[in-house]
Amino acid sequence: GAYLLGRVLKLGVLASVMAGTVYELSGPISGWLGFPLATVMSWAGWLFALALLIIAGRRRVRDIALFALVFACAVYGGQPEAMVVLVLTLAIFLVIVILLRARSTTSDHRIIRPIGDLVVATIAGGALAAPLALPGLQLAGLSVRQTASGIHSLAPHEIAYVIFQGYDGLPIYGSFPFGGTYFFDQTAAYVGVIAVVLAVVAVGVRWRRPEVVALAVATLTMFGITFLPGIATTLDKLPGVGGVNWLRALMTMAFGFAVLAGVGLDALVRGASDPRIRRWVGGGFVVAAL
Repeated sequence: GAYLLGRVLKLGVLASVMAGTVYELSGPISGWLGFPLATVMSWAGWLFALALLIIAGRRRVRDIALFALVFACAVYGGQPEAMVVLVLTLAIFLVIVILLRARSTTSDHRIIRPIGDLVVATIAGGALAAPLALPGLQLAGLSVRQTASGIHSLAPHEIAYVIFQGYDGLPIYGSFPFGGTYFFDQTAAYVGVIAVVLAVVAVGVRWRRPEVVALAVATLTMFGITFLPGIATTLDKLPGVGGVNWLRALMTMAFGFAVLAGVGLDALVRGASDPRIRRWVGGGFVVAAL
């Protein structure tokens, strides 16, 4: 899915493989692998790619139908918290993309039609998922999912796990369920220093692309939900999402870093002789080393 999104973003094969590999091997995916969380999130790249194709509007019927099918598959993954986080991240991304594209056109048709198509695709996906979603929502309304998780953000020192695969000392005694503060999968924020630096490069040299800006904002939003106290507490007060464990935002944060890393690598491959790109890459790795 992340590879497909890279290709939709017109990235080269190497850069798209980079995006897919970083996402697949990131801490959140490996930490939740085998759980419904990872099953839901495995559809992230497909949803983002098809949403962009719907906005492009070249093959509307095909893209709407495929988006509806993929949306239903994500629901059938069976983890409502992951679905809430995925839909929130996708919504932030699409709102920014559409708003930035609206600045470059005076035609309401090119703005309203993609929004309408996305709404139709989402409703159709919800209808396909109804056999699970409707009884599932009834069950969730009476379950412990309605109670807050009690974990609203990670400690500041755990930001280091984005670039260091420490996982809070696992398997040292006291860092796992045996009296530790967090479980392993809640501190598995790792994407790696290479991905982080290339993501910064992407924003630095490709900031004129609406998709890059939207990905950066969505990724930073998920980063803030995970690490900044108070944001998740505020989100818990919103109707319909109370009780969500917002540490699930680590997964879409990793997804955003992975795709931005692909954009950064693509910029480096295509513009290796550009002094500005070399400065961004070199400076980024120097700062990371320090």
